[in-house]
Amino acid sequence: MQFSSIQLPSKSYVYLIPVVLSIVLIVWQHWGMNYRYLVSAASDLPISMLNDEFNGGVSIASLEAQSNKIVLNCQIKKSSTFPFCSLMIPLADASKQGLDLSRFDRMKLTLEFKSTEPDTILVYLLNDEGRAGNIHGRANMHTLAPVTGIADYEMNLAGFNLPSWWIFAHPEATYAGLRFDNIKYLQISTGDNTLERLVNIGFIQMELTGKWIAAKDLYLVLVIFWLVFSVVHAIYNLNKLHQENKQARKREADLAQINKFLSIEKEKYESMAKHDALTGCLNRTGLRDVLTRVIDLYIRKNNISSLILLDIDHFKRINDLFGHAEGDAVLIELSRFIQKHIREDDYLVRWGGEEFAIICCNTSAKGAVGLAENLRALIAGHKLSSKTAITCSFGVAELNSSKVNDWFKRADVALYLAKANGRNGVVLANESHLSHNTPH
Repeated sequence: MQFSSIQLPSKSYVYLIPVVLSIVLIVWQHWGMNYRYLVSAASDLPISMLNDEFNGGVSIASLEAQSNKIVLNCQIKKSSTFPFCSLMIPLADASKQGLDLSRFDRMKLTLEFKSTEPDTILVYLLNDEGRAGNIHGRANMHTLAPVTGIADYEMNLAGFNLPSWWIFAHPEATYAGLRFDNIKYLQISTGDNTLERLVNIGFIQMELTGKWIAAKDLYLVLVIFWLVFSVVHAIYNLNKLHQENKQARKREADLAQINKFLSIEKEKYESMAKHDALTGCLNRTGLRDVLTRVIDLYIRKNNISSLILLDIDHFKRINDLFGHAEGDAVLIELSRFIQKHIREDDYLVRWGGEEFAIICCNTSAKGAVGLAENLRALIAGHKLSSKTAITCSFGVAELNSSKVNDWFKRADVALYLAKANGRNGVVLANESHLSHNTPH
């Protein structure tokens, strides 16, 4: 897995964004993400009734449809069995598939209640589990203490329980807990009072509420996300550290190569001055620091720089004809003249004898050629010596790798071509174009 090309957000946002997102999801799940399911008596459901007749009881039940409710009228009569009457409200769809309540956590019943004796209401959510002979399924039960008249009754699904009679009646059940995955009926039944009485239960509506994403599912997703995020971020940081170490090792190798190229031993650094004693411009020791910065910027930021090598034409003849003092005077005057016509962030170096180098930072080959051509013309037109005319030849090369030796070699070849083509000219490394005046 490669991460070197991936640009992750800055460190201050790497964890801030997912932290904020996680908090927003948790708050949204708590206060929002609501899912609602409504069953109304006005929705033309085939609501039926059930009483104790199938157990040999004698209670009498009837259904009455009114404008917005279905009313169960029940006359409870004592018998040898438990007396009751119930409303049976189907929740299965057309394909006989029951309702999955796993996404819901609360149920609200709107009921109308009247009774001649105190009573409770038993609410069942009947879960079909496909067992033979089990018509109505697992009886998840909740007990209500009703009030006379119309009222809302709210229940947590977790507050339901399995009645003992159902557990005794189904010893084959391997799981005796609640199940809400296939609810086919809502059963609303008269309560535990065994006295003879008249009971009227009117069903108006049932409302189920839940969350699109359950809290436990959201927390599981967030835990998995944070584990994956942490692993990915750790791998990215390890890879980044590896790349930085690799780059640091390369910079060290480049520095060693620069030191070897300039032939400067470590023990001489403190004893050698960085400026040429005659001209005052940088010497090779001073050039070392410049090259180190230039190569480092090239490696890290791909900053371009160019090198100009220049050589005084026929300098040996000046020494031979007019003496070394005149030659030294020409070198001093030339270095001062060049310093006046280059930028503050360009570096003039006495490379050796009558040869100079100019390091042009943040400058392309085209810009360096322009500078060299300008210097060539100014030098040729300026009286640097009272005894003879002075011209220079120039070789230019743009930095294209971290190999300093190659850079100087290309500029040196270009300088050689400038001299071979008649001197007083400018040649760009690896180019055949020559710009010059009449050779001297």
